[in-house]
Amino acid sequence: MRTFWECEEGFTTTNYSMEETKCEEHYQKTVKRMEDGRYSVGLPKSNEVLARLGESKEIAHRRLMLLDRRLALRKEYHAFMADYLDRGHMRKIDEHSTEVPVSYYIPHHPVIKDSSTTTRVRVVFDASSKSSTGISLNDVLLNGPVIQDELRTIIMRGRFYRIMLVADVEKMFRQIWTDHIDVPLQNILFRFSVEDPVQMYELLTVTYGTKPAPFLATRTLKQLSMDEINTFPLAARRMSKDVYMDDVITGANDVAEARKIRMELDEMLLKSGFRLPKWVSNSEEALEGVDESNLAIPREKGIDFDQEQTVKTLGLIWEPKTDTFRFKIQFSSLEKPEMTKRKVLSNIARLFDPLGMIGPVVTSAKIIMQQIWQLKDNNGNPVGWDDVLPESLLETWLKFYSQLPKLDELRIPRYVILDNTIKLQLHYFCDASDKAYGVCAYARSLDACGQITVCLISSKSRVAPLKRQSAARLELCGARLAVELHEKCSRLSFAVLSETSFDRGDAVASSSGKRPRQESANAQSASKKLLSNNRYAILENCDEPEIKKKEKLPPFFGLRENIEYYIEQGLKSTMHMCTEGIMLMVVLRGLPDMEITALSDALKKNSLKPSQVFKMNRHGASRKYRDQLYLVHLE
Repeated sequence: MRTFWECEEGFTTTNYSMEETKCEEHYQKTVKRMEDGRYSVGLPKSNEVLARLGESKEIAHRRLMLLDRRLALRKEYHAFMADYLDRGHMRKIDEHSTEVPVSYYIPHHPVIKDSSTTTRVRVVFDASSKSSTGISLNDVLLNGPVIQDELRTIIMRGRFYRIMLVADVEKMFRQIWTDHIDVPLQNILFRFSVEDPVQMYELLTVTYGTKPAPFLATRTLKQLSMDEINTFPLAARRMSKDVYMDDVITGANDVAEARKIRMELDEMLLKSGFRLPKWVSNSEEALEGVDESNLAIPREKGIDFDQEQTVKTLGLIWEPKTDTFRFKIQFSSLEKPEMTKRKVLSNIARLFDPLGMIGPVVTSAKIIMQQIWQLKDNNGNPVGWDDVLPESLLETWLKFYSQLPKLDELRIPRYVILDNTIKLQLHYFCDASDKAYGVCAYARSLDACGQITVCLISSKSRVAPLKRQSAARLELCGARLAVELHEKCSRLSFAVLSETSFDRGDAVASSSGKRPRQESANAQSASKKLLSNNRYAILENCDEPEIKKKEKLPPFFGLRENIEYYIEQGLKSTMHMCTEGIMLMVVLRGLPDMEITALSDALKKNSLKPSQVFKMNRHGASRKYRDQLYLVHLE
């Protein structure tokens, strides 16, 4: 939970790790398309660890006996396993029929999701269960890279479609065969009656609970889109970018295009053994021709975008009829004696807001979480998980908790721009306080009739670190969040985007032109991305700021002779007002390290009086020639 209030140190790399690279290479070598159109994949694994895999049948047998004694939902559990067997996704094996060099038996248990409209009880296979040598199957298997956009980006993209289409890939993992060589690593023990002897089965498809399963499934959908790009061009492009795990979240700007996308998706996926039930849209015309059994039922409830598969949390709900998002609160009432550290933190962790539509609410909850985390007992040790909170924090929590049901009344338009938009602007506002920092992204659209609308697209926030930070550093952290959100928005498709602007604390920067260029996160710093090719303006510190000054800086090409020019022409127009004074961000690109004293002298030469100069480490291709970032506080 410390990650909620850790300070931003920079961007994480988007390059694959060595393990992820091996996983991708293994997929490309082993993936095959069968005669029926389905795919077969091998399990990416470490042969060195595989050699140390021990005996696992005994622990799987003990877990099955325990399950038989405790299983209350026996009928539904058995129905799930019977479906597995009837569909040919697992088969019974004889212990002495085939000798294999290495095998593994996976224990299994049920999970319950009451909100599911199809399968309430599901079986999860525990591939992390240790064998006799302390090695599990998941220790053997490799973890693949994340190849899909995150949920926030996909839903944001969906907000720019006039017509939204949502569907679910039915039993996605189980439509992909596992290579016969790896099948012995997916054995299970089961029996359909306590009177029956325990039988051995082997799972023939990609198994939920194994480490590479999400990668293998999503990578296969990507492979399908690559293989069918010529036959189903619309569906292939949408499948490559508008799918989150097994949820298709896409759309179009007219009914004809929406129908064509839907029909192509249905046909393309069916060709490879996948099926798309539970279609839903805000346009009934887009769903014409869809069988009633393939519609989301009941449609009035909308589609829950909650990514948690086992626990119903505060989910973002889409209501197709009104085309709005809303929040659903399911917290039970709690009394003061029940307010322990465990229960309060558990409730806070249930808050689910993928778009940041209720950012202030979530941030307030995280601040309370941070305060609870800092609590100490009389001996100076952290309070126990089941200790009751002190009266002061109890009152704060109860006041906050009592207002959460009001979120049920909140309705947020899903579609954020006007029809027939001719000009679109994106505006980012980032700021920081001593408790938190964050950013909001807005879309401002103009149509041919001169109508203008402004809608919140998304927001991100973080609680300030436990260790006190300067206002300047927190402002910079807010700028980093702004760039992160900007990079996510840059992955969206904007046909009419004409301008992007950044507001940072009391300063604003804007850039005109076409869609912002998507840049590699690990190659650039947040500050540099805000500075490069942007115009900046200093704003008054008031409720309705107005631009006092606006200039455009030349791009930072890193020419040595331009250092003085940047100091003279650039720094004065990139001043950022902070509570501690004026802070400058100086970026020298592709140049040798500049001594702090030399930079200070250059600033003084231009009538700027630095009180403190901080040099921050930067990444570059060469130790000698790399980008340098300096933070300067002026008197």
